[in-house]
Amino acid sequence: MHGRGYVNDGDAQAAIFIAEEFGKMKLNTFDAGFTQRFFVPVNALPGVLALDIEGITLRPGEDYLAGACSPTLQGQFPILYVKPKVTSSTAQVSKFIRSNKMNGKVVVADKSAFDLSSKESKERFELVKQAMVSLDNLNAKAFIELTDEKLTWSGSQSPCARPVFTVRKDAWLPKARTVQIAVNAEYHSNYATQNVVGWIEGSQYPDSFIVFTAHYDHLGRMGADTYFPGANDNASGTALLLDLARHFSLPENKPQYSIAFIAFGAEEIGILGSKHYTENPFFELSNISFLINMDIVGTGDEGITVVNGSVFQSGYDRLVSINDSLHLLPEIKPRGKAANSDHHWFTEEGVKSFFIYTRGGIQAYHDIYDRPETLPLTEYESLFRLLVEFAKGR
Repeated sequence: MHGRGYVNDGDAQAAIFIAEEFGKMKLNTFDAGFTQRFFVPVNALPGVLALDIEGITLRPGEDYLAGACSPTLQGQFPILYVKPKVTSSTAQVSKFIRSNKMNGKVVVADKSAFDLSSKESKERFELVKQAMVSLDNLNAKAFIELTDEKLTWSGSQSPCARPVFTVRKDAWLPKARTVQIAVNAEYHSNYATQNVVGWIEGSQYPDSFIVFTAHYDHLGRMGADTYFPGANDNASGTALLLDLARHFSLPENKPQYSIAFIAFGAEEIGILGSKHYTENPFFELSNISFLINMDIVGTGDEGITVVNGSVFQSGYDRLVSINDSLHLLPEIKPRGKAANSDHHWFTEEGVKSFFIYTRGGIQAYHDIYDRPETLPLTEYESLFRLLVEFAKGR
């Protein structure tokens, strides 16, 4: 499904699959059917993507990432290296930004060469980066940051002023003087995407809802030949959502409380699907007894973390009690409030909500290595059983 992103209708393919699964389970729909359409801004990289350093072709996803905000650019350009003294003071940063040294050049900053030992020095380095990304009045052609850190990609709602790249330092050619760049970008101010919603009516409390959620979208394609599978983030949560729906759809497992299952789109570009839903709910948010959001649940060697666990203490205590009695997960760890997944907008609306993610196992995250064949699903079954039991009561 092309990484379930915004190239080749990857997100739409995933939504169709989920809706078809809901249909096979004979879940109920609301007036709008299973899908809730909405529109988002997004910058996509669907076509040619190349980065060559004096004839050496780097490998996208392995050697470098092109910023998802990058606009279209093609050509060969000279390189201007940013010297560490540029970030020695705010005045030096301003002087560099106002200079014409970068005109027509690709600006390269080796992050490891800068003194980032203090908060102030980090902020000055970030000022240089932000200028390269956002200031239209600079005549630099592109910006490249060399790093020793893990390559981690993310989506973008809008284009940058110029292409930006993150390159592994050990893949860079020392003292390179020219670089050839090819980026093909498409900006969509109103990209049509969707949430997918189904529900089961409760046998005793039909007006009170338990809600399970997971975002099905991921980062998609970075150029025509590189994509981000997103097995853990968040095909795992979507799989768990479908398995819970399948379980409760069986007549022998009919729940006492109504249960809604929501697969959100556009989480990776700003948790926009859940924001749209809370602004346009299919039923009153006040009817939600509890919401559990599942995002990155494919490991579990070290147990789970429950965001909002320390906020909604009685719900957290109930999770722990169930886990202890059934001897399921190695640990349930509480965490405070955080705006880091789709539970956030519900919490802001006063809905009791948890965001659960598993800990331990693989380190792949927002990279090309988050693949299904390396996802252990260590405690998947245990987490499934925990959530089934939790949904049986308030």
